[in-house]
Amino acid sequence: FKQKTAYEIKECDWSSDVCSSDLYQVHAAFPNTPILGMGGVMSGRDALEMIYAGASGVSIGTANFADPSATVRIKNELTGLLNEAGFASLLDAVGVAHER
Repeated sequence: FKQKTAYEIKECDWSSDVCSSDLYQVHAAFPNTPILGMGGVMSGRDALEMIYAGASGVSIGTANFADPSATVRIKNELTGLLNEAGFASLLDAVGVAHER
């Protein structure tokens, strides 16, 4: 199993993941409406995928039961991925999958 880079996530097939596909479609229909991505965020990569699809924020829930420090870990992973991809802020990355 090879982890995807931030660029590879941006270039993925958005129809392959139900959650990201739904986010992608909602953002396409309402590009100026803030969207909170929820469900299945266990890593910074999960969060980044939702952000690329159009979420302007993500909720971290169940991951906290397995790992009480999950929120901090995911934030740090996400920050690293955003830096790796060259984004100055999270808001710069919102919906970039729509720019392809």
